[in-house]
Amino acid sequence: MTTCDAFIIKALAPYTACRPVDGGTLVTTQCLYPGGDGVSVLVGQGADGYSVSDDGAGWQALLAAGMEVSPSTHGKRARSIAATMGVEFRRGSFIADAIGDAQLGAAIVIVANASQRWVTDILSERQRRVERDLRRLVADQLARLFTRDRISTHRQLSGATSKTYEFANIVALLNRLLIVEPVANHAGAIAASFLKLTDVHNAHPDFPREVVIEDQDSWKSEDLAVLSEASDGIRDIAR
Repeated sequence: MTTCDAFIIKALAPYTACRPVDGGTLVTTQCLYPGGDGVSVLVGQGADGYSVSDDGAGWQALLAAGMEVSPSTHGKRARSIAATMGVEFRRGSFIADAIGDAQLGAAIVIVANASQRWVTDILSERQRRVERDLRRLVADQLARLFTRDRISTHRQLSGATSKTYEFANIVALLNRLLIVEPVANHAGAIAASFLKLTDVHNAHPDFPREVVIEDQDSWKSEDLAVLSEASDGIRDIAR
């Protein structure tokens, strides 16, 4: 082993670990699920070589995120990913069978990536659906309060940095514009909304900014505090 090899192994040690469990060895990989948990795979050994599986960890990650996992709909997506990556999806797990010594490292990485990709795709799709539904609800409520000719959707405004941002709803008031921005409860949406609302406020301090969210009781107080800093008020669509 060269000095370089030893350095690499030492550098990766905090991120990769193995421990014996029932049925084989549990290997912690550097892949992460959207919630931040690491992807672990189970490595077993049989007469025809190694077996590598996420042991249903992807399924459990979706359940932990509040998903009702559908064996038909979500399973179809899992099988498509598995086929693309050269593994199988059986009984809720990504599996690679009959793996030789030389392919073991690659199989561990591929199975972990397949599990990660499945969870990421399903949760991203849910986030997009939630965002679409919230945008529709906000648009419907605004239509009850203002005439259509005063409401602009997907309108762009420039911030103090000269960067241009798109907003879901802009309402024309007397001598100023009202920004009404729906924000979904996930880190990416919160960060993006904070950035554009703050930058545009620095360029147009007289434009009021309203943030609309859904199910306020499920939000973290620190995330609400961030949006409060970037807006003049936060409203729950149900209230």
